[in-house]
Amino acid sequence: MKRCLLATMITLIVLTTYAATLSVALDGSGQYSVIQDAIEAANSGDSVLVYPGRYIENIDYIGKSITVCSLEASTNDSTYISNTIIDGNRNGSCVAFRNAEQNATLRGFSVTNGTGYVTFNDGTNGGGVLISNTYMTGSSISLINCDINGNYAELGAGISSINASLLLSGLNIHHNYSLASGGGILIMGGSTVVPSIVFDPINRCSVYENYGAGPVDVMIVDIPANIAMHLNMITVNPPSEFYIDRFANFSELLQYHDTVIAQQGYRSEINHDLYVSPEGDDSNSGLIPGEPMRTITKAMHLIASDSLNVKTVHLLPGVYEEGEDAQIYPIPIKSYTNLVGAGSEEVTLTSGVVSTLGLPRYINAVRNKHNNISGLTITESASSNRRIYKSSFTQKDLRLSDVKIVDVSVYEYGGAFYISKPTSVVLDKLVINNVTTPESAIYMNVMSNTKISNSSFMNITSTYSSPDTPGDDSWAMAVIDFRVKDSLIVENCVFANIQVQNNQSIGGFSAYNPESSSGVNISINNSMFENIRTNNSRGIFFGSTSNSSFDISNCTFYNNYGSSAAVGITGNVSMRNNIFYNPDANKEIVMYSTSTPQFVCNLDMDYNNIRGGSASILNASYLNSLSYGEHNQDADPMFASTVPDTPNYLRLTPGSPCIDNGTPDISGLSLLPYDLAGNNRIWNGRIDMGCYEFGSEPWVANDDPYTPVITDNIMAINYPNPFNPETTISFFLPQA
Repeated sequence: MKRCLLATMITLIVLTTYAATLSVALDGSGQYSVIQDAIEAANSGDSVLVYPGRYIENIDYIGKSITVCSLEASTNDSTYISNTIIDGNRNGSCVAFRNAEQNATLRGFSVTNGTGYVTFNDGTNGGGVLISNTYMTGSSISLINCDINGNYAELGAGISSINASLLLSGLNIHHNYSLASGGGILIMGGSTVVPSIVFDPINRCSVYENYGAGPVDVMIVDIPANIAMHLNMITVNPPSEFYIDRFANFSELLQYHDTVIAQQGYRSEINHDLYVSPEGDDSNSGLIPGEPMRTITKAMHLIASDSLNVKTVHLLPGVYEEGEDAQIYPIPIKSYTNLVGAGSEEVTLTSGVVSTLGLPRYINAVRNKHNNISGLTITESASSNRRIYKSSFTQKDLRLSDVKIVDVSVYEYGGAFYISKPTSVVLDKLVINNVTTPESAIYMNVMSNTKISNSSFMNITSTYSSPDTPGDDSWAMAVIDFRVKDSLIVENCVFANIQVQNNQSIGGFSAYNPESSSGVNISINNSMFENIRTNNSRGIFFGSTSNSSFDISNCTFYNNYGSSAAVGITGNVSMRNNIFYNPDANKEIVMYSTSTPQFVCNLDMDYNNIRGGSASILNASYLNSLSYGEHNQDADPMFASTVPDTPNYLRLTPGSPCIDNGTPDISGLSLLPYDLAGNNRIWNGRIDMGCYEFGSEPWVANDDPYTPVITDNIMAINYPNPFNPETTISFFLPQA
C-alpha cells in the first residue's frame, strides 16, 4: 500500500514538471481569447499557442521564461505569420520584455502599430518589441520568424533592446518610424555588459526601408563585442552608415566594430539631383522639376551620398505639412548631400502633429559631413514642443544659410537649434525668432572653426521655473549656449529680446576645451545685444581663459540687465569700438572672481563708449587686471531712436560722440566691409563706435549681404545642377 502511494506521488510530481501549452483563439475555441491572459496563467517553460487573427493588445512577458508563438512554429507554414497579428493599437509596445526574462521566445507573428514605452530617456522605445533591462540585470530573448512593420517610437521603432542577449532569426523588419535613430533596430549595452547578439546566418533576417534619423535601419550602441550581421535583405547593399552604424559612449568601446554580410538590397540609390514638391507624387522620378516627388524624407533616402559629386534634394515652393500621406519628419540628412529650398519666403516646413512618442524633430543629422541646407522656413501650425534642427555626435563642413526658425514652441535641450561638435560650420542668414522654450533654445557644443554671420536670434522666452527651489532658477541650462573648442567668429548678428522667468542664465559665448590646454580664439564684431534680461548676475556672458583670446569689436549693448551687470566676463578679453548703454543695470561689466588661474580676468578696453566710464566696471577680484585706455568715453551715445522696430533704432544722430571716434587702425579687428545695416563699415575715412556707421551708404559687392527681393510671380530653376557643359533654366511669368 505504501509502495503504491509512493509511486502515485512520484507520478504526480513528474506530471507537474511537464511544460504545458496554453491555446489562444479569438473565436473562443481555445483556452483563452486574449494572449495576455494566457501569459499570466502560464508557468516558466510553458508555451502559449496563438491561432490566427488580429489581437489588439500590448503583451508583456512579466518575467516569465515562456514561448509565445503562432501555428507557424508547429507547422512551419509561413502564411500563419501574416494571419496572426499583434496590433499594439498605438498604445505602447506590441510585445514587451521588461523583467529580466531568460530563455523567452516570440515566434511567428506580424507585429504592428506599436508606439513603445518610456525607458531610459524622455521618449518611447521599442514600438514593435521592447526588451529593457537595467545595467545590473540582463535577459536572453529569441525573436524568430516575425514580420515587424508599421511601428513607431522615439528610438528603436521596430525593436529596442537594452542589455539583452539576442537571437534574431528570420525576422522581416521594415517600414518602422523613429523620431530619432534606429528606425528598424536599436541594440544597446554598456561598458561592462557583454550581451550575446546573434543574427542567425542560416535563417537570415531582413532589415530595410525604416525611417528616422541615421542610422535608419540598425543602430548599435555600447556593445563591447564585434557583431556579425548575417542578413538576407537590407535597404542598400552594401549599406552606408546612414543605414547601419555603431556608436560608443565610452572610449574603451571604440575598438569594436560590426560586419554586415547581406545577400541582397531592397533598392538602389539615385546618383542624381532630386526635386520635391507638396503637389508631387512619390511615384514620380523626381529627376526634373516637372516630375517632382512628394516626400522630402523619401527623396533623401533615395539620393546617393557621393563625396566626389555632391547631390541636392531641391524643395520647390510650397508648404510641406507633416501628416498621413504627407511629410515624414524628421528629415534625415546624409553626408555629402544638400537640402536646398527655393528660398525661406517660398518653402515652409510645418507640422500640427502633437507627438506622444517623445521628442520629435524637423531635421536630424547624425555624424554628418559636407552638407548645404538652405532656403526654407520651419514653423508650426500647432504647438508640438519639438526640436527643430538637431545634429549630434559630429557635424563637419556644414553651410546653413537663408533658414528661418520662427513661431515655435520647442523642447528644453537646445530645442530650436542643437549642434554637437561642429567643425568647419558656417551659419549665414539664420533667423531664430519667436521661440518659447521650457529651458534651453540654442546649444552649440565644442565648436571648431565655426562662423556665424548675418543672423538674428530674437524674441526667445524661457518658461523654466525650478520645481525644487521656487524662485531660484540658476541651476537651469542656459537659454543660449555657444561653447568653443578652438575658434569662433560671430559677425553682423543680432541677439535681442531674450527673457527668462527669474534668474536662469541667458548664457553666451565661452571657451570650452576640456581635451587640451591650447588657447581658444573667439571674435565677435558688428553685432547687437539688446534687451537681454535676467536676475542672474549678468545678462550676457563672454567666457575666455588666460591662454585664450576673446575680441569684441564694434558691438552695441543696449537695455540689457543682470543683477550685477549687463555683461559678465572671464579670461582674456579685448574690447574695441563698442557701445555699452544699459541704463537699468547697476554696472555695465562684471569681471568675475575666480580661484582658478586659468580663468583670471584680464580686460583690455579702449575706444569704447561705456555708460559711467570705468566706475561701471565691477572688478570682483584683485587677481584680475583692467587696462582702461584713454580713448574710452562715457558720454551719451545719442541714439536716434530707442524704440524697437523703428527705422533708426540704435542708429547714431549727428553730433554723437561715437561718430568717427573708433580705432584709427582696424586691421586687427577682422571686421566685415559692411555694418549691421549693410552699409559701408568705414565712412569719412574713420570708423564709428557701435554696430552702425553714421551717414554711410549701402555697400555693394559680389557677396552683398542683402539679397534683392524676387516677386512671388517669378520662379527660376535650373537643371541639372551642378551642370557640365550645359543646363536648362525654366521660369514662369505672370503674363506673356
